Amino acid sequence: MPRAASLPALTPAETVALSVERIALALVLLFFLGAILVSGMNGYQGSDDARYIAGAEAWLAEGVHVARNHWETRLPYVLLIAATGTTATGVLALHITLGIALILMSWRLSRPVIGPRAAVAFAAVLAMAAFTQQIAGRLQIEVLELLLAGAAFWLVRQRIGGAGLAQLVIAGLLLGLAIVTRQTSAAVALGLGLALLLSRRLADACLLAAVAALPLVAEAAFYWAMTGDPLARLRIDMGHVLVEGQPLPGGVSTMGNPLFNLALGAAWQNTTLGILHIHWSVDAFLRVVTYPTGLLTWVPALVLLAFPRFTFAGQQPGLRRDVLIMMACVYVVVVFVLTLAPEPRYFSMATYLAAMVLALGLTRLAERRPGPAILGILGLAAAGPVAADLNPAPRPVVPQLVGLLQGGIAGGTLHVSGPVEATSRSAKPDCPAASPARRRRPGPISSASPAMTGSTWRRPARAAWCGCSRWRAARPRPAWPGTRWKCWGSRGRCRPGPGPICGGNATCRPCTR
Repeated sequence: MPRAASLPALTPAETVALSVERIALALVLLFFLGAILVSGMNGYQGSDDARYIAGAEAWLAEGVHVARNHWETRLPYVLLIAATGTTATGVLALHITLGIALILMSWRLSRPVIGPRAAVAFAAVLAMAAFTQQIAGRLQIEVLELLLAGAAFWLVRQRIGGAGLAQLVIAGLLLGLAIVTRQTSAAVALGLGLALLLSRRLADACLLAAVAALPLVAEAAFYWAMTGDPLARLRIDMGHVLVEGQPLPGGVSTMGNPLFNLALGAAWQNTTLGILHIHWSVDAFLRVVTYPTGLLTWVPALVLLAFPRFTFAGQQPGLRRDVLIMMACVYVVVVFVLTLAPEPRYFSMATYLAAMVLALGLTRLAERRPGPAILGILGLAAAGPVAADLNPAPRPVVPQLVGLLQGGIAGGTLHVSGPVEATSRSAKPDCPAASPARRRRPGPISSASPAMTGSTWRRPARAAWCGCSRWRAARPRPAWPGTRWKCWGSRGRCRPGPGPICGGNATCRPCTR
């Protein structure tokens, strides 16, 4: 007996078209995987994001606990790393899997909105774009944040196009998880809310906000139960500018809370390296557009946005308007509200939508002139991996972490042990004073502590038990006299030389610049 709710059978032409679509998608994914694996810049490149590994190790060793820095507050990402393991292959495989999921999600959820051909083109542009290959091939939280926020965007677009209420509820949950993952996704919430309001869907906007608030309320309840302060996560997050090594004069911010702090926004160093510089409020945009990972996506997308009758012909009404609003929300929140360093990765959602605009333009061009469209795709495929490798490697802030697939054993555990920005599980609160005889050149760690087993970095064995650590400055051919120290609980600055062993109740940490 036939099912009452069965879908109508596909025609032979539709079956062939769907098969071709799936074959094209499989080829796109194979290209994406190959581009990452053959890149000379895949794996860990050296940055303070290594503290995500330390956070994952803390959850594996301690179980439920309160985050000790803003890296550990990003629980969805940290718990994923903990669940898949902190080996080199495990962490890299996790990010590649998330990148493939991002491409598949974008194809599947955008298909009802922009059409099958444009959806396949969107998946192809994402796979070939340098920014996607970068976030999926390195230790970067953006790939998970973009997966959640991008899914929420397309589900809301489906709702605007007439889909059921379930899409809106799922979008709200994903949006809330994206904000818990990283606070930059608050810009996506603002953009989606404005899109619903401009589409005269006030009830939908209220429902989206209510559902998105559920993960945030759950997180606040967790911190309230653990610390008595439901806003503890916000207070920890706002301390990110106190971590040394920032692109700021002096390496840290002494300007108070970063929220709406225009003085802090003006203090960020010109990240365009002086090539393009107008004003700090505009330099971030110039950085995003001219950076190697965004150049091949943003420049054609900006041109296509200027010709809506060509690019958005036959598309959902209001799509171009809402894309521009979302891009503006991302820029305003990052630059003027959170006042983050103007790094392109913080604008990933805007770059993601620019890739969608480029896909729409290539689809329209293929309908009129297939030859130039094919050349454009091939050019993007050839230039994407090259542009990803052109990116300057981040500063090696935490050199004790071995590279993922570079400079280490692929199956080895990536321990980030020791007092790295208060993530250490082995540091003791009291550091007994030590005689100058103990200030010796570091040797192999000699500790039975489980946290230290398999560690790939070296420090004095005596200091391992009192929470003190030495770190060699990340400069070309650093010598031991270049080691720098900093003690918590003191106002001393990092200074060269063997340095003191911290005494009293002070603990010391490695300097991060």
